[in-house]
Amino acid sequence: MGAGTKTTSWKIRPGFAFSAGAGIGAGVYVFDFLNESDNTVYGMLFAGLGLAGGFGSGASGAIGEITKKLVVQLAGKAIGGGMTAITDSNGYKDRVWTRLPCDNSFSANALHNSLGRVTILGASALHVGAYRCYVTAWEEAIITTIDLFHSASVEVLPQNFDIQIGVICGLWRKVFEVTWAGQP
Repeated sequence: MGAGTKTTSWKIRPGFAFSAGAGIGAGVYVFDFLNESDNTVYGMLFAGLGLAGGFGSGASGAIGEITKKLVVQLAGKAIGGGMTAITDSNGYKDRVWTRLPCDNSFSANALHNSLGRVTILGASALHVGAYRCYVTAWEEAIITTIDLFHSASVEVLPQNFDIQIGVICGLWRKVFEVTWAGQP
């Protein structure tokens, strides 16, 4: 068991995000991945560059929260204390788990350092609006790539005030793992 446990039984939910651009853009996102086979939540950070446009009111708050939570996780790990998922705080407990469709079994270790893409389109004002978010990850083989998952839809909740459109290509990185005690 652990980060090397391969399965096709995954769920995903969004965490913190920041992306911006005017033609050329960048994004940093954190998603929770639940491996139902080993009952563990793996926090995966996705960072990359791409084509993007939009603006939002939550960018500085998201960056601050990501930094704060990562520092708390690292401190907890350093002293051997318990850890909780970065997104299990304040306004993030209502994030919805979505089943991740995948044809090939994979582990959190396989996702760590894999290439990927986040595609997002949405608009909101005062927490009313609509978003579409799709995530992809693939492992490189010698000649081809192997999809871990491809354009999987993730339910994203409306923000305070935000307009986003983007296709960001980058790298997935595992930033934490905790035993799951909740019910997805």
